[in-house]
Amino acid sequence: MDYKGQDANLYYPESYNYDQERENAPKKQVYDSNGKLLYGYTNAVTNLRYDTSLFTVIEASRAKNVDLTGALGVMKKPDSYYDHVYVSMNKDGSRIVDSNSVGGIMVPWQINKEYKKRTTDYLILKLTEYRRKLK
Repeated sequence: MDYKGQDANLYYPESYNYDQERENAPKKQVYDSNGKLLYGYTNAVTNLRYDTSLFTVIEASRAKNVDLTGALGVMKKPDSYYDHVYVSMNKDGSRIVDSNSVGGIMVPWQINKEYKKRTTDYLILKLTEYRRKLK
């Protein structure tokens, strides 16, 4: 039970629903040391992007009048697979926080041109009404 006395299992489904387009999404490719393709797989960022159980997807090109506070920005490598997410810290998505291989979670920073260019979508959590309201 959560603090409101509601069944917490409602928020943790045993299986997730994915948009059918996930099957056609670009896969991350793994190569051997000689450059031969070994296999491709659907990575975690792609799973997030197409998870219709947990997220409402807003295309970046249509997010102009959407409050992006707390939304996940989804990035895609040019002509390739989805590879990175970050969290928007304000309504217009201009301040973000993310993690990287250099040193874990970064302090909030102003989004740069590269991130804007590679951001394809924003994911907004599907929350019950009482979880969306700030006290």
